[in-house]
Amino acid sequence: MADNNQTVDTTRCTGNAETYTDSDTTEGAINVKGLPAGTYTLVETVAPVLHELPDAADAWYTFTISEDGVASDIADAKGGTTMLTDASGTSMNTIGDTRATGSATWKKTDIAGNALGGSTWKVTFCPDSSPNSCDEPVTITDWAPTDGSATHTECSATWACDTDSAAGSFKLTSLPWGTYTPVEQKAPNGYVADTTPRTFTIVRSKAADPIDATQLAKDVGSTENEISITSLPMTGGEWTPRNVALIGISALVLAAVSYGIVKRRRRG
Repeated sequence: MADNNQTVDTTRCTGNAETYTDSDTTEGAINVKGLPAGTYTLVETVAPVLHELPDAADAWYTFTISEDGVASDIADAKGGTTMLTDASGTSMNTIGDTRATGSATWKKTDIAGNALGGSTWKVTFCPDSSPNSCDEPVTITDWAPTDGSATHTECSATWACDTDSAAGSFKLTSLPWGTYTPVEQKAPNGYVADTTPRTFTIVRSKAADPIDATQLAKDVGSTENEISITSLPMTGGEWTPRNVALIGISALVLAAVSYGIVKRRRRG
């Protein structure tokens, strides 16, 4: 940078081999002292854990140190200021990195492990920044294209979308950090929904927790559905083979008990 926007003679810009240290012990805060007067370019070369470096065109920042030791605000690649004021009223140059996003997968099968397509789910998301203030549930429908498509274009702008083209297989991508709870709302045709909540966490459940890189990709597992039996008269709902078997066993037990009572009465 030159006074009055004069062209800078780049032959006068030379690298400084001197190493400077961060004098601020606060995590995420950097304070470098003793810089000589001049123009400086900042380039982030290594991002914090589970954060991503900005695009190359936006990866550099500039500032100047005047002859009397006064530092200018840091400007981004487009010339905008990075000076922000926090909740306490403190202003400082702030350079943000984008968080890496997560993914989650699960499968929908029958009790024999065969894939079942066509289920619909509700997923509730609670961000790590406000774990007690969850978003409204979103609907996730099993995506199983019949035209051979490999990319679900509707998922480009939202995480609330199945990106796995196989029937009965779910994959959510671009998941922000926080807690998710999927619950099956509609089972595949001919089956009964399993409404058990299956909560999982991407990276951390609340901001006070440490970052856990092992929780960036989650396998929620497999959810089984039982066959629906709807031919029972006057039951008012769906039944599974397990329900019917339990009723049959209960009826046999009741019959055996009744038979025993009648037999004792005859003996008496």
